[in-house]
Amino acid sequence: MNEAVELARDLIRIDSVGGGEAAVAEPLARRLSAAGFDVREHRYAPGRTGLVARWGPASRSS
Repeated sequence: MNEAVELARDLIRIDSVGGGEAAVAEPLARRLSAAGFDVREHRYAPGRTGLVARWGPASRSS
């Protein structure tokens, strides 16, 4: 199976309804970081986390 499809399936299986975004953000942040992205997590309430992932030279200067 395609790696992107596997990732999508894994993320879809995570219960993130009603304020559980952190359950998706945490494994996604690890995967993006491992791939070389500069990842910033923004936690604004318990279980509520957003991600910003940047790629390339400009991301390393911030």
